[in-house]
Amino acid sequence: MSFFVDLRKAFDTVPHSILWKKLYNLGISYQFISTIRTGMQRRSKTSNPNSKPWFDRECYLTKKNTKSHLKIYMKSKKETDRVNYISKKKFYAALIRDKKKNTTNHCMKIYQAILMTLKTFGKQ
Repeated sequence: MSFFVDLRKAFDTVPHSILWKKLYNLGISYQFISTIRTGMQRRSKTSNPNSKPWFDRECYLTKKNTKSHLKIYMKSKKETDRVNYISKKKFYAALIRDKKKNTTNHCMKIYQAILMTLKTFGKQ
């Protein structure tokens, strides 16, 4: 049996200052807490809590560029414009796939580090 726990929403709803203090009070080293804080600060910062952490400026600009190529093709109906649009669309899809994968890997590394620290703390 396996399960997946999405900690992003939980993490985003907790006041971070309280979380860091609780972890420190549990005996987790300041250095480890600092590493987690740094990792979480690297995430995209937006005002929308439902935003996607992997959707950064590069994704936005690529999406915008892809849409502009679609508009060009819709106006001209030329085969070269269609090919350009399809190429941009494929590039955008690959970019999104890579960003999601990298973000998931980053979150999993943090999650695994937290679990290892908690296991180590439990053995003391």
